Parts: sequence; structure tokens; C-alpha cells
Amino acid sequence: MLKYLIPFLLFICSIQAQAQFTQAEVSVNGLTCSQCSRSVEMALKRLDFIAKVEMDLQQPTAHIVFKKNKAIDFAKLASAVRDAGFDVRSIKTRLPQSLNEESACFVYNKIMYYNAGNSQSAHSGAELLLLGKDLISKAELDKHKSHIRQAAPAPCDKNATKEVPFLLLQ
Repeated sequence: MLKYLIPFLLFICSIQAQAQFTQAEVSVNGLTCSQCSRSVEMALKRLDFIAKVEMDLQQPTAHIVFKKNKAIDFAKLASAVRDAGFDVRSIKTRLPQSLNEESACFVYNKIMYYNAGNSQSAHSGAELLLLGKDLISKAELDKHKSHIRQAAPAPCDKNATKEVPFLLLQ
């Protein structure tokens, strides 16, 4: 009995140990009316990993809460906004785990997220600005190109299928 219990407990602990994104703030270009806002809201709510969406037409922003224990896909989130007819200006989220200066990157859902700005330590919950080319508009990405070119991704995980740069916000 004990030989089955220990592997089971290790499995449960490994599930709990994986950090997860819990929320995001998506700034949207072109939202000018409540119908526009509603179309983006409905497109986002169709994604199976989103629990709640609150639109703010004054700031043209979607405040998103993710479902627990679901894999978050920021590229699908950005694609849903584009499919609704709008561009993503920015995606901000919270760091799901702490980073030190030596490991300025982490892997989540087979995607390596790396610090494209100054390499500094960051605590869990620090605000991130995601800069992936499939996440934000080309105009917004161009504003941050110099940061992305300067930062080479640290080898967090050779099995990562994609790389997403981020900047730490104060």
C-alpha cells in the first residue's frame, strides 16, 4: 500500500507546484462603442480557459480572470481579439513564480517566457508586459524591439516549443 501512496502523493504535489497565470489585462485598440466592447467580450468568453471578462470602455481594456487548472494560451487570447476586428495594444499579467537574476525565464505550458529587459530578480506576482509577435500589434511590438534584440533567452528548457519575451513593470 505504501509503495502506491508515495508516488501518488508526489504526483499530487507536482500538480500543485506548477505555477499558473490567474489574470490578465488586455488593452485593445479601436474600441469606441459598447457594441465593439461586447463583441470582444463575447470572443474572449468563448475561450475555454477564461472564467470571467470585464470590459472597460473608458480605458479600452479587458480585465480577464482565468479558470483554475486550465492551460492559458495568450496567443489564442490575442487571436480572439483580432478575430473580433481589433488589435491588441498590450497584454499585462502577473508573474506566476519568482525569478532570480540567474534564471530570468520560466516555462509554462511548453512556452518559455523570458525577461527581455534588465535582468533582475522578480517576486511572484510582479506585473509583466508580454511582447510576443503573435500577441500584440506590430506597431506596439516595434516600440519594444530594442529590448527584445538585446536579450538572448536563457536556456530554461530545451523542450519549450515557443519563446515569449516580457518586460517587468514597476
